[in-house]
Amino acid sequence: MANPGGSENTPRWAIRHALNQIGKHPHVDATGPIEIGPDGICLTSVSIRTNLPTAWRAVGKSPTGVQLVEPVVFQFPADYSANPPRIYLRADFNRSLPHIQPGNPEDPVEPCYLDRDPRELLHRQGIGAIVNQVVYWLERAAKDELIDLEQGWEPIRRDSIEDYAVVDHDTLRNLVGRRSSFKFLPIDFIKLIPAVETQRPTKGYFFCGSVHPGPIPINIDRLKEMQSLPVTKNGSQFGDSFAIFVSPGRQPSGAPFICNQYIPETVNNIATLIEQAHKYGCGKELEDAISHLRKQTSELNGKIPILVILCARRPTHLIGTSSNLELIPYLLETPVPMFVEDHKITAVHPVALRHEISQNLLRNISGIDSPDDRTMVQIGCGSLGSKLALHMARAGLAPSIVVDNRTMSPHNAARHALVPTRDNFNLLWMIPKAKALSEAISGLGQTAKAVTVDIVSLGANHKRLWKVIPKKAWALVNSTASLAVRDTLATLSPKTMAARVIETSLFAEGAMGVMTIEGPDRNPNTSDLILEVYTFIRSDETLRERFFGGNGNLEHQEIGQGCSSATMVMPDADISLFSASMARKLLGMRQRELPDAGQVLIGQLDEDGISLTWKTEVIGPYYIVQPENDIAWQVRISPRAHGKIIAECAKYTSVETGGIVIGSASEIRKAITITDIIPAPVDSERSAAMFILGISDAKKLVEDYAAPTGHALHCVGTWHSHLQDTGGSTLDYQAAATVAAKIAIPAVLLIKTPSGYHAILATAD
Repeated sequence: MANPGGSENTPRWAIRHALNQIGKHPHVDATGPIEIGPDGICLTSVSIRTNLPTAWRAVGKSPTGVQLVEPVVFQFPADYSANPPRIYLRADFNRSLPHIQPGNPEDPVEPCYLDRDPRELLHRQGIGAIVNQVVYWLERAAKDELIDLEQGWEPIRRDSIEDYAVVDHDTLRNLVGRRSSFKFLPIDFIKLIPAVETQRPTKGYFFCGSVHPGPIPINIDRLKEMQSLPVTKNGSQFGDSFAIFVSPGRQPSGAPFICNQYIPETVNNIATLIEQAHKYGCGKELEDAISHLRKQTSELNGKIPILVILCARRPTHLIGTSSNLELIPYLLETPVPMFVEDHKITAVHPVALRHEISQNLLRNISGIDSPDDRTMVQIGCGSLGSKLALHMARAGLAPSIVVDNRTMSPHNAARHALVPTRDNFNLLWMIPKAKALSEAISGLGQTAKAVTVDIVSLGANHKRLWKVIPKKAWALVNSTASLAVRDTLATLSPKTMAARVIETSLFAEGAMGVMTIEGPDRNPNTSDLILEVYTFIRSDETLRERFFGGNGNLEHQEIGQGCSSATMVMPDADISLFSASMARKLLGMRQRELPDAGQVLIGQLDEDGISLTWKTEVIGPYYIVQPENDIAWQVRISPRAHGKIIAECAKYTSVETGGIVIGSASEIRKAITITDIIPAPVDSERSAAMFILGISDAKKLVEDYAAPTGHALHCVGTWHSHLQDTGGSTLDYQAAATVAAKIAIPAVLLIKTPSGYHAILATAD
């Protein structure tokens, strides 16, 4: 076996193998010599032949300065092939070309030859693919085709820069006026000082700054207020300072100053920074800012890190934006008094620019290409609700209002989307759930109003309700797992609350998830749809066993001495599985429209413990009937039940017929919901004047239907037909009274006529 190691003068086997592969590349004329440093880094020169046109070959280079044979240095790290080699060109290579990393003018030029991580390319396709990319870059550089202005202007590369500033690009660009100017902007910063000295950059730390857009005056009093806190145990130092933002104005002709070429990015001190600013048309403004700071700091001492952001106006828009203003940041740390030393002494470092966390950034990263500012209300900020809200917020579509009247508790840390901090978390953690979630959403650049009221208490107070659920809200997501909340929402008429309810819940110890979406005009409503869930699950043996089999009921879990909480025992991972699917459905609806009918989505965790299987059922509008004897109530008939009634009447056109109605009755909602029909017992009697429901196997028929659902669905009355458009007869009302005397819950006698329905409420009241 070959020896994987190497001596001081011999590279390791992996590097020798790579050099052998490079040497075989058709564009490589030669490799070597090889230099090996004491740290194991191996450098070798590779002569790459470019395909220059014949006319350029005669002079040995292209108009952009790319030579027929370019010497390229491959710098192999000590841990190659885990990490790729760094690529360097000669020090006098044309730095005015795009796609070149910043660097000192005397150092080799580092091209940005790949728009993704070269390490991934190395592991996917090998060292030959790296050489291919370098050749391709050189040939495009020779033809001056590294950018296509029709696609936009390529910003100056900052890929290898580890210092960065976070800014709102658009807000900063809005500070640029017709005249050149300088402005001071406040910044918060953190210096990260690696514990291992060899891992530190030349300035001794890595810098991260957050730039605030509001200009501020800088004077001696303001400078005295700025401070840097002591370095923490983990090598972090926080502080506040300022940025100098300078922008170009106009040329003597009155035309805007436009920099239409790439300027070599070789800034390394204040003198070269000022030179660069002049090329962008804002040099005088930078000098004026420096002069102002020199006067203001004449009586101070110490050091202050300062960001300098130059603004260059380009001939076309930057790639990925509609603006032609490029922001080019630098970092310097000048002794105080400032700028009194030779400008060539104070070092200046290029800084990368990062977008601040904002709704637009999150939407772009998430692939959300349609703006949506409609109001979504999230009710329930517990384990499931918090995950749904943050999934939406991370996509830039956070709920506008979050509602929960409960507070956080230490046991919530097991499954809640929010994470407590270690310091004093027992106190800071126990704040209202809605406020905690609202604060998390604000950290994602969005605003969610926190409401800490019990939604059930608002049902009868419409003015207070509208403050929580605006009249024009797009939708309301209910993740409370509360029957009382569901009943309250279902009771509200579409005129009182137009927002359609989307209910999300988990069952069977996290093995099943349910999502229901109300139809247009909130028909079917959220209570109708949960009964539809029961109906569908009843007909599926596997789902029925999981859902109604006894697992997954709420249990009282001890959360402290003498304290318990009613909750469903399940791991956080299960909630996350279902919440991700539900959020994906929400995102789809936010980008398009709510469905044109009600929907029931039932998901279950597959036996592999990883996969989810979802089934979707479309539910049309319910038929709504007001009982003749109590218009405060509603009888709600599902499309399924209606279809079976129509089919039965079609079989018996000359006589009355009927059967048993299944569903649920709610005295709170004053509604009897009919979800299904059981055919009449065999001893039933039909005639043109009367239908008499048989009793021979009625109890068995009802029990066989209700038992698999744990009696969540049960008999709620009977139905029969009338051959004429007539309402309840005397016999019908007598039958209703008989039923009311025998059962404790409200029931209905439903009458189907040729033109519609009539209903008689059977109740003891």
